[in-house]
Amino acid sequence: MKKIRILHLFLLQLVGGSLFAQTPLFIPDTLSGTSLELTLQNGTFSFFSGQNTTTMGVNGDILGPTLIINKDDFVNFKVNNQLDETTTIHWHGMHVSAANDGGPHTVIEPLETWNPQFTVMDKAGTYWYHPHLHENTNKHVS
Repeated sequence: MKKIRILHLFLLQLVGGSLFAQTPLFIPDTLSGTSLELTLQNGTFSFFSGQNTTTMGVNGDILGPTLIINKDDFVNFKVNNQLDETTTIHWHGMHVSAANDGGPHTVIEPLETWNPQFTVMDKAGTYWYHPHLHENTNKHVS
């Protein structure tokens, strides 16, 4: 009987702790319009209570805002690199010219600004923008 009580206490603590002590879900801000400014920056974030993690983010410590743009809009981005290293921003899945694609060939040096401009040709959907610097994508994304 003692073993069962100990097991019950363990399970209660395990389940109770995970139900009531979770870190809140992070919901990013949104940006909309045809002239959008993105600042790439270093930061810190507490994914778990009491444990700060060094991060990179867009317009904040982690992740970046959800961008709301419309098909056929001509959009103008101002991407300001406040990191202490070179990076890029790639518009994953969107149909844009190579000059505006933000792949490894379009680097943004520290303290520099990149101004991609393009007409949105894509249908409504979920697309992902992310760093795409050769051999540094994982470091910049995670």
